[in-house]
Amino acid sequence: MKYLFDLIDTVDVVSFDLFDTLVLRPFIKPQDVFLYLEHYSKIKDFAQNRISAEKKARILNMAKLKKEDCTIDDIYNLMGEDFQVLKDIELNFEKQISVLNRKMFEAFNYALAKNKKVVISTDTYLSKNFIEEILSKLSIKNYDEIFVSSELGISKASGNLFDYILKKYNVTPEKLLHIGDNEVSDIENAKNKNIKTFYNKPLVLSFFEDENNKRLISFIKENEKNPIVSSLIGQRIVNFYSEKDYWVNLGFNYGGILAIGLSLNALEIAKQKNLTDLFFISRDAFFPEEIFSKFNTDTDIKGHYIILNRVLKHKYDKIPKDENNELFKYLSTIKTKGNRIGIVDTSAGTFSAQGILQDYLPDKKFVGIYLHTRKNNVYEYENLSGFLLEDVEKMFNLNFIEILLTSLEPKIEDINGCKPVYEINENKYEVEKRNLYKKILNGERKFVEQYIELFNGYYVIPEISTLYAYISNFWKNLSKDDTEFLSSIKNSVDTQQTMYVSLVNSKQDIAAQLRMRLLKK
Repeated sequence: MKYLFDLIDTVDVVSFDLFDTLVLRPFIKPQDVFLYLEHYSKIKDFAQNRISAEKKARILNMAKLKKEDCTIDDIYNLMGEDFQVLKDIELNFEKQISVLNRKMFEAFNYALAKNKKVVISTDTYLSKNFIEEILSKLSIKNYDEIFVSSELGISKASGNLFDYILKKYNVTPEKLLHIGDNEVSDIENAKNKNIKTFYNKPLVLSFFEDENNKRLISFIKENEKNPIVSSLIGQRIVNFYSEKDYWVNLGFNYGGILAIGLSLNALEIAKQKNLTDLFFISRDAFFPEEIFSKFNTDTDIKGHYIILNRVLKHKYDKIPKDENNELFKYLSTIKTKGNRIGIVDTSAGTFSAQGILQDYLPDKKFVGIYLHTRKNNVYEYENLSGFLLEDVEKMFNLNFIEILLTSLEPKIEDINGCKPVYEINENKYEVEKRNLYKKILNGERKFVEQYIELFNGYYVIPEISTLYAYISNFWKNLSKDDTEFLSSIKNSVDTQQTMYVSLVNSKQDIAAQLRMRLLKK
C-alpha cells in the first residue's frame, strides 16, 4: 500500500473505479448474479436473456444515439414481459450484496486525509442515484463527484470519460491518478492519456493464485452454471486475507454452508410435508438448529434441540416406559406444536434416533431428514444428498462431517432429570477436538452471519450433493498444511474408546495399532 499512498501524494485528483475495486460482490463472475436470480425467481433463461439484452442495448445506443453505454431501463426494454418483474429485484439484490473492499477503502480515506479531490468513475448501466445508495450503505462518503457512463454517455472503455474528468477539474494528466481493476479500461486507456494509474489486481485473481485455492478450479469448471457454487466461492473471495487461523477458516469455508444447507433443506421439506416441528438431534445437528430460527421467518414450524444418541437408545431400548425411565420422562416434556415431526440429523445408518422416537412417541408421525443414509424400507425419510453412506465413505472421511457439525458439549452418556449426563473422564483426544471445534464454530458463525446479511430474502437452497462434491474436492486435494492440522484430530474406532486413529490416515493408523497389539502378545 505504500507505493499507492506515495502515488496519491503526487496528484491533485484521485479517481477510483467502483465495482471490483472499491466495492466487491460475492460471486466469481459479475454475470453469475443473473444466474443466481434465475434460480431464485425460477424464471427460465433469465440469465442468458439479461446478458444478451445488455450487449444489444449498448450496440443500439452507440449506433443510434452515439452514447457509449446503456441504462438498466434500456436493457429491460429489450427483454420479454416475463422478465420485467426482475428489474427491481435485480436492483435491490445488487445493493444488498455489495460489500466494501477494505484495502481500497483505506486508500480512499488516505486520499481524503491528504485533501485530494476524490472521485468515483464507473462504466455501468446503473444510475448515479443508485450508485449513491450503494455508497451510502457502505459508509463511503466525502467524495467530490461520481462519474457514471450510463448517464454521461461516455466511458472509460473509450477513454473519453478520462478527458471529461481532466476538463472538469482543469488538471494536467500527471495530476490525476486513476485506480482500477480492468487492465484495458482502467489502466491502458488512462495511460494513453498520460494519466497516472494504479492497477488494483482483482481479488478473484489473487484468490485463485493461492496454492490452497487452485484445487477449486476444476470443481468450479464442473459447476459453472451452479449459482450456489459461485456465491459460495464468492463469499470466500470477498473475505480473502481476513482470517489467519486454520480452524476458523475451516469452519468458514466448509462448515457454515453445510449447516445452512441442512437447515434450509429441512425447512423446505417441513413446508412441503406440512410438518409442525423439527427435532434436531444431538450432537451433530446442534449448529443447524442454532441457525434454524434465522431462516424460519415466515412459518410457525418449531425447532427443538433433542438429546438423543445411540448410547441412549441402547440403554433405554428395553426399559419399560414409566416414571422410572429417564428418557421417557424427558421426551414427554417436549412441547410440540403438532404431531407431524421431522427428525434432522447428518447421518442415518441404523436409524436409531428415528426408531426410538417412533417407539417412545407413537402418537406422532416422524419423517427423517438426513444428509445421507443407508437403505431402509422401514422408516419414512429424505436422503438430502442422494448418496448412500457407503458411497459417501468413498468421497471423504465421514468423521470430517462430525468435525464440521457437532456441539461444544462432551459426549452424552445418559439423561437425568431431563438433562444430559456428560462423559466425565474425557480423554485428551476428545478434549482436544472440543477445543478445536470452538474455533471451527467461530468460523461457521461468521460465515452464516455474513451469508444472511448478503442473501436474506433471496435464498437459493443449496443442493447437498453439490456441497458433498465441494467437500470431496477439498478432501481429495489436501494440502500439506491440511494434512498436518487434520492429522492432529483423533477419533475412536471401537466402542471402548481404546483405539484412536488420525482423521486423515485412519486406515494406516488402525493397521499400525493392530500390529503393535499383536507384537505385545
